[in-house]
Amino acid sequence: MAGLPTVDIDKVPKSWRETPVPPAQGGEMVVYRGVASRARNRIGNILDPEDLVGGQLSREIDAAHDAIFNQYGRDPILTGIDAGGVIRIRITAALWDELVRTNSISERGNYPGFSRRLNTTEIRVNSPEAAQAINGQPMDILPPDSRFDFRRP
Repeated sequence: MAGLPTVDIDKVPKSWRETPVPPAQGGEMVVYRGVASRARNRIGNILDPEDLVGGQLSREIDAAHDAIFNQYGRDPILTGIDAGGVIRIRITAALWDELVRTNSISERGNYPGFSRRLNTTEIRVNSPEAAQAINGQPMDILPPDSRFDFRRP
């Protein structure tokens, strides 16, 4: 694995520097991203290296389900070829530890989700190189869990 460039921590917004990202401790790390539609089309390209603003991933699946249903201004597609879902990304321990060591990812806690009903975390990717490395990891799709649909009927 080619080394990732170290991100200047002072260029990461302060709110994203308050919670230390845990090391992998030798095990694979799993992160999630909820997408409201066309989940199949996102496999291998879950992160856009040119658009790395805010949180895009979480180590907690609840945040991904919440993103599918509760992001303002969109309705999820739940069935068919264009269905959304939770994309599960399996990051090797070596890559995860490299992401942490180089400040390539940041995590913020106490994230209430789009529904404002969660207490979870979200991960910000801090460099295009990190996004590309994460995009190269194994991914699969999990179905949306409607228990996290807090939209008003």
